Amino acid sequence: MIPMPRSYHGHGALRGLVLWVLSQSPANGAEIISTIEKMWWGLWRPSPGAVYPLLSSMAEEGVISRGPDGRYELTERGRRELEESYWVPQRKPMSVDVAIEELDGYVRYLEEVRGSGSLAGRGKRIAEIAERLRRLSEDA
Repeated sequence: MIPMPRSYHGHGALRGLVLWVLSQSPANGAEIISTIEKMWWGLWRPSPGAVYPLLSSMAEEGVISRGPDGRYELTERGRRELEESYWVPQRKPMSVDVAIEELDGYVRYLEEVRGSGSLAGRGKRIAEIAERLRRLSEDA
């Protein structure tokens, strides 16, 4: 999940989230809502009543544009706004130590959900990742 600004239920935060989502790829309103919900792990889903008026106003401002397929994309002005925002999501950890701490957190999470059936069918992928980590540990 990406870092959130201090007041994450205001339109400023929603605007930032929309900008970030559109920086990844063009999307329509429903896709934007779904992506934000996934970013929040289902804990928060912006309402269409907030998203669609925001998309309209952002398009009027020239921050985003709507293509013939109904998908929105950032304009150059939108890219600048995202770059100048104070909470641009990090694309990678700030250091190796932070990355290791994040890995530890994910492993703890997976350990906690192990009995819930959430890992069903994912054993092979987990084993592949574990093997890669084992090789890294040998080089450390």
